[in-house]
Amino acid sequence: MAVLATLLVMTTGGFANVSQSPIRSTHSPLDNSGGPDDYHYAFVDNSSPDTATYDWIELRGLPGTVGVNDFTSHDDGISTIPLGFNFFFYGQFYNSASLCTNGFIQFNTDDDWYTNNCLPADTLHGPTICLFWDDLHLDRGGINDGMDVVLFRQFQNYVVVEYDSVGRFDGVGSYKFETILFSDGRIKMQYNQFGGGVDTSNTIGIQQSPLTASLQYRCSTDGFDVTEGRAIWFYRQYQDCQSCQPGDSPEIAEDPADTSYYHTDPNGGCNSDPPRYISIAIGQTVCGHGFFYLGPSNLTYRDTDWYTFTVVSPETVSVAYHSEFAAQVGIIDFHGDCSQIDIVAGVYDTTFCHDSSFSTYLMAGTYALFVAPDFDAPAYLFGDTLGYRATVYHGVLAADNRPALQPASFALSSYPNPFNPSTQLAFTLPERENVRLIIYDVTGREVAELADGSYPAGVHTVTFDGSALSSGIYFARLTAGRYDASRKIVLLK
Repeated sequence: MAVLATLLVMTTGGFANVSQSPIRSTHSPLDNSGGPDDYHYAFVDNSSPDTATYDWIELRGLPGTVGVNDFTSHDDGISTIPLGFNFFFYGQFYNSASLCTNGFIQFNTDDDWYTNNCLPADTLHGPTICLFWDDLHLDRGGINDGMDVVLFRQFQNYVVVEYDSVGRFDGVGSYKFETILFSDGRIKMQYNQFGGGVDTSNTIGIQQSPLTASLQYRCSTDGFDVTEGRAIWFYRQYQDCQSCQPGDSPEIAEDPADTSYYHTDPNGGCNSDPPRYISIAIGQTVCGHGFFYLGPSNLTYRDTDWYTFTVVSPETVSVAYHSEFAAQVGIIDFHGDCSQIDIVAGVYDTTFCHDSSFSTYLMAGTYALFVAPDFDAPAYLFGDTLGYRATVYHGVLAADNRPALQPASFALSSYPNPFNPSTQLAFTLPERENVRLIIYDVTGREVAELADGSYPAGVHTVTFDGSALSSGIYFARLTAGRYDASRKIVLLK
């Protein structure tokens, strides 16, 4: 799947939309490229002109341009600007951004740290775009009063932020660079001027937080050189593969653009109000899609599909599935009325286009087959849908008809998320490992220890109760042998 990039050039009449150029996962080997990170962001620059082009948008003198003159200081200052639309970045939407004089843009945080670090940086505590992170001053790049050095302008579906004639702390150099934030989540960085040369103490890249995903183009002398005329795209990679097949039973049609979807989902099980399910027979193959959407109060929700089936007498059942996206697939005992939700068994996979399966022993009763995208990595499922197919079978599947039941890789996930007051965290181990599962708050303070010991291969579930904690963002960190992963969880009271 190609991500379309609108290229803009300056004409005598203003800006013109001149082409639709796809940013592809396959591009010229002459391009510098990197990624994907854990949220499937990647970057590509214009070392060759096939996938990224340099098209500078000059804001100075352009009608509608706003000078940002309310920084808290010309040195290590912060100012907040409106974006004019909901900008999607690392799984969340933002309608404003905090600009720092030191060449980076933040969302939800107001850090002003001047010394650049490599990403992920523990001095930047939230989602951050580092255009040219350095110890910069507004009044040392040639405009002595520091006014109208940073400019921004809103367009219909993008906003441009330009740093014009910003200087280093030592007065050496005058730099001019900009970023373009698109409403579909794409980011373009462009570099126009390096008067005095490029210093070797800057960072270019993006990060979600100090504990999670990041993608770095340059850090001081590491990475790729940035020169005048350089353009860099940061974008979300997509990957397609065949999922639904003729004869599959499709889920009920859904509309990911419906902002009330979380409450009206015709197949959302206990996530719908009232609960809604599709009833299936054991042996029936179902086919559907997974996606994320913006729901009430601008909160992010995911499409969850629940298929109920009945076990007449105690037996072992197996689930086999194929998914185009990182998925959570499990069997849930919802006690008939959603009064309690117990994950009986499941697999949490973080890879694309994969097959997997699991088996479990069930007592007589009604259960739900649950299929949903992994909430910890939703970026690539906004504005798009990817498919899955799944089947519940009697007994254990023959080895030649399914992948091995042993998990192929480590994984960490949570459900529900956001949660109030408790959530279940599941971790998958391909072999026995010593495991620690710790919950941290946004300051890095440990608030709970959920697991500490040796666990066998398989899927394990623990409960985190946040009743005594305040609403906010927390991080679950799993260490198992050499595996180390963190996931964001949101307590919403």
